[in-house]
Amino acid sequence: MVKRFVFNIIFLLLAWNSFGQGKFDRKIIIEDSVFYAIEINNQLGILWTGNIDKPLDSAQQYILPVGTKRRSIHLQPLAWDISGEKLYAINFTEFSQNEIIRNLKEIPLDSLEKYQPETNYRPYFYKAAMENNYIENYPFVETYKDYLYMDNFFFDIAVKGDSIYELIAIDNQIIVWYWNGHTWYKSTNYTFDTNACFSTFFSQQNLCVIDGKGNSYFVSDKLNFIAQFQLELPKTILVDNRDNNTINYIQATDYPTQLSIKQIISRNK
Repeated sequence: MVKRFVFNIIFLLLAWNSFGQGKFDRKIIIEDSVFYAIEINNQLGILWTGNIDKPLDSAQQYILPVGTKRRSIHLQPLAWDISGEKLYAINFTEFSQNEIIRNLKEIPLDSLEKYQPETNYRPYFYKAAMENNYIENYPFVETYKDYLYMDNFFFDIAVKGDSIYELIAIDNQIIVWYWNGHTWYKSTNYTFDTNACFSTFFSQQNLCVIDGKGNSYFVSDKLNFIAQFQLELPKTILVDNRDNNTINYIQATDYPTQLSIKQIISRNK
């Protein structure tokens, strides 16, 4: 069942930082002094998690049964979020048994297996295709039905409790889909830049969006552009600090692993 609802996207003032170095995809989440970040390796995700005060090279690494392919143009980072004890993500790997209706994943964090350099990836491609698909991804099904060419197709998710917001942008339009635990609701189409990926997140209880050129918004009942930040996606990733309710941005390069997440951020304030 699909119902329509209307959104407003208004400017949200964000803190903005940048520094050199990082291997992570899209964002870093900090919660209860623990950081969560994902590296993409051979399409699959590797979850890094550790104390924000300890060096990155002390973090635990877990292989994820979800990932994203690397397109030659229009890079699509992994769409993922954490809510409670679960990781939510959209599987976008290339594997023969993938089905788009089953690519929205809900993965218990305590089910993850430790990553080792010698890990055999193939079983995890199978898991990514076949497991943890409790919610049908109707937004993907409708998008693939409506569009023949998907070159500038981008998406991301944000999760609050059991509610999932899936944002899909294509051909300079964006739609916000909302899952309330039972039903998908759909916004109208809004004009939106699709020359690069975007990211979505919560800040001060508001659902927020930042596009590839740094235009920042929050979601309410209609679409309003307000301002632009001097950053570029996907060359920039987001730091979502849920302990102090701040959003920062850092360059997506290789981070020095002898430093902690806290040190890396504080050096660039």
